[in-house]
Amino acid sequence: MKVLILSAFLFFCFYRGIGQSASSKIDSLKIALQNHTTEDSVRLNLLNDLSLKYYRVNSDTGIIISNLAIDLAKKLHDDKKLAIAYKRKGNHFIGSTKFKEGDECFNLSARLFENLGDKIALADVLNDNGVMYISASRYSEAIDLFWRSLRISENMGNESGVAKASGNIGVAYTRMKLYPKAIEFFEKALAAFKKLGNKRNTVIALNNLSSVCLNLIPPENNKALKYAAEAVQIADEIDAKPEKASALNNTARAYKNLKQYQNAIEFFNKSLDISVTNKSKKDMAISYSAIAEIYVDANDSILQLLSIPQNEQYNKALEYQKKGTQFFHELNDVTNESETWQNLSKIYEGQKDYVNALMAYKQYKTLRDSIINNKKIEEILSKEFEYEQSKKEAVLNATHKAEIKQQKTVKNALATGAGILTIGGLISFLFYKRKRDAVQKQKEAEFKTEVSETEMKALRSQMNPHFIFNSLNSIGDYMAKSNTKLADEYLAKFAKLMRLILENSEKKEVALSEDLKALELYMQLESLRMNQKFNYQIKVDEAIDAENTLIPPLILQPFVENSIWHGIAKKEGTGNILVKIKKEGEMINCIIEDDGIGRKLAAIQNEVSKPNQKQSLGMKITKARINILNKVKNSTADVQLFDLAQGTRVEVKLPLELSF
Repeated sequence: MKVLILSAFLFFCFYRGIGQSASSKIDSLKIALQNHTTEDSVRLNLLNDLSLKYYRVNSDTGIIISNLAIDLAKKLHDDKKLAIAYKRKGNHFIGSTKFKEGDECFNLSARLFENLGDKIALADVLNDNGVMYISASRYSEAIDLFWRSLRISENMGNESGVAKASGNIGVAYTRMKLYPKAIEFFEKALAAFKKLGNKRNTVIALNNLSSVCLNLIPPENNKALKYAAEAVQIADEIDAKPEKASALNNTARAYKNLKQYQNAIEFFNKSLDISVTNKSKKDMAISYSAIAEIYVDANDSILQLLSIPQNEQYNKALEYQKKGTQFFHELNDVTNESETWQNLSKIYEGQKDYVNALMAYKQYKTLRDSIINNKKIEEILSKEFEYEQSKKEAVLNATHKAEIKQQKTVKNALATGAGILTIGGLISFLFYKRKRDAVQKQKEAEFKTEVSETEMKALRSQMNPHFIFNSLNSIGDYMAKSNTKLADEYLAKFAKLMRLILENSEKKEVALSEDLKALELYMQLESLRMNQKFNYQIKVDEAIDAENTLIPPLILQPFVENSIWHGIAKKEGTGNILVKIKKEGEMINCIIEDDGIGRKLAAIQNEVSKPNQKQSLGMKITKARINILNKVKNSTADVQLFDLAQGTRVEVKLPLELSF
């Protein structure tokens, strides 16, 4: 199964733990504010300090206090403290959906610090603003801000600023999966924080390095263990419990990779103890889900080592995974929640609870589709934003140049005229180019939409409601006749087929062997339901490596379905279906042949019984998929139908694609 995204990378902006010390400091600042009601710089300092203490404790209250500080700073005409207040307010928006409000606060703060000539404070604001961009998944813009902060800090000789910006560049590169670059900047940040004696940020840098090592392919588990052990040691020195929990979690993940499951569970439980005490839902969700994964994947020897009876394996896994899934749901962490639903599906399948297994897998698919769709929407919006910005800049530049040329008209009319013509031509060319690019992007977007819609239609056709309804009816019929053995066999095959269809539908290409496995399951179910009405054979040419050959998923199923229902079902006696795969040059020819009643007789019978019936939806969608395949790969894939003396043959010719 897919590994959960467990890395919890921490940013290098100001950080305040949530605990008794934070609460006591908040209380003391509240008392000080109640005692000092005069609207002066002392009260303004207290408001800014209190806003800082509410960071990660209660952002809504922190924003209210920041607004009070902003109003008072404006009243006192204190630009420096006004800049601090805007920065404090911006920090409370990090990680929220109110990106624009936070970005505006950081921009106002940066402008004030720049006007004041306070470059160190400016670098700090740029750093925190970059963290906001990372939270909004706008990584390239975040890196730009971090680089600006880094350059200013280096020019000013500000080691703390250099360390923070370097660490955050590492976080951005990690989110972009550029792990070697991330390690480079995390190591730079680690060296700087050690030099400064900043132990808390040293632990954060060590934890981030440990997490990156675990994300490498293959993971560098021993390095991860080394960094995590050092992080635990320093975290104990400064009593940094949340950071210690993260380090223990990384230690457990490394042991899990090394298949030292007893050690892994021991460290996950240690991390859990701290997370439960600190009420850290994120860390609890990670640990619960990871322990569940270990129980699911454990073989008999591992279960014995963990002192877990074999019949309790999936019950224990279910207990932990439900908790992990619930916490990810409460955190609105859709990415991790979707993966936990996939694990739940595997657990239910292990318990032979196929109904809940299918339900859990559908929930996983629903969440995964929403993530993919959101990413596509973000990409489209980002492109639209870039295009609009470039268009505005072009108009502003053109206007500015036109004004300059107009002022020079009196001095040299001829030169000005030539200049205007040149600029006009250039602007026209720029607009033409941008329009052409926009049209091209629109065409690409439309093609991607067509692909997405066709994929969804293909999934719907493969998850044919009639087939599902008939299958469930068959199961019910077997149960009614007390044929529990056949009902169980049918249900197991049905659940396995549904799982294969859902898994393969999200892939552009699958191994030929996998696709034929799903096709065979489909034919087995239909044969069972039709009381062995037909026999089938699947033959693969020896020149084809079925494990290594790739084809679009479930592309042959609609043709087999047609053979069954329009050829074999209406035939007297038993029918035969042959699926044959052979190599023809740089193409593979997938042949579906039946000895049914044939297309002509089927068409006549359909005209009598269903005069308004249109062409098979599955056939239409498959042809659309092949058209898209030809556009994407510039290939000559094709579908051809042949009438036989007895029955029909379909030939689906696809480009030969190998996985390696």
